[in-house]
Amino acid sequence: MTQATDIQVAEAVLAEIKAAPAGTFTMPFRAERIYLATPDIAKLRGVLLSVIPAELESALDTRTSATEEISINIGIRAKLSNPLPTLPEHVEPTEDELSAYDAAQAAVSSEMDALRYFTQQVRLYFEHPDHRRLAAMRSAVLIGTIQNAPIYVQEHLPKFQQYTSILTLTYKLARTL
Repeated sequence: MTQATDIQVAEAVLAEIKAAPAGTFTMPFRAERIYLATPDIAKLRGVLLSVIPAELESALDTRTSATEEISINIGIRAKLSNPLPTLPEHVEPTEDELSAYDAAQAAVSSEMDALRYFTQQVRLYFEHPDHRRLAAMRSAVLIGTIQNAPIYVQEHLPKFQQYTSILTLTYKLARTL
């Protein structure tokens, strides 16, 4: 089956992630190429990387050539194993409740720190000179900066008890018309 160029680039990004040598990342993960990332991943165990074609710009260079810039989003999501802490409303918390809150907050912070570090590892993996050209699609070259926006989706923490971060990679390809 013939695939659109943006799908070919997304598949090559997915292959690049899956081909990373053991020990490259601090957390095990599952990776997939999808079109729509549903926000609630209640049944997920571990970290899920979702590769999604995001944007395509095409520019005519000459009468016979063009360049395409294709942006790929990598969604990094994980269900938090520690629930977000809460304090009782409308009453003064006891010392025990404050201690429990502080301990729960520290556990969530530790888990979020580990997920932020994992996200950084994925970004650095693609920034490395060996991975700026995709092995499965040598004509695609990483250009510009890798964006990490949002660093994490704050609304997903209380609503879904989940970490969600998005990396955006942009690749440039030349083609003959």
